[in-house]
Amino acid sequence: MKIKPEYIEYKNDAPEIPKEMFKNAQCFDEIPKELQQALRNIKRGRPRKPEKDKKVSLHLRVDPEVAIKFRSLGKGWQTQLNATLVAAIKQGQI
Repeated sequence: MKIKPEYIEYKNDAPEIPKEMFKNAQCFDEIPKELQQALRNIKRGRPRKPEKDKKVSLHLRVDPEVAIKFRSLGKGWQTQLNATLVAAIKQGQI
């Protein structure tokens, strides 16, 4: 994602960290082993979807008017195309 120039802040927005904050700081190896293990086991990032909810990557060829119509819907047009196909399947049209 490209950042637009008007969003770039040239001043330093982050305040300086006062030395008092480091007074009680400990090295990771100095904290209790149970806490070390708990911190190592923290799951980071986006949670995985269940297998039944995962999408399948598909290369699909469609008529130009279909591509133009769905792309004209803007962001999320692939999701709307998928929803249209799902609705057609549920209605028995496919």
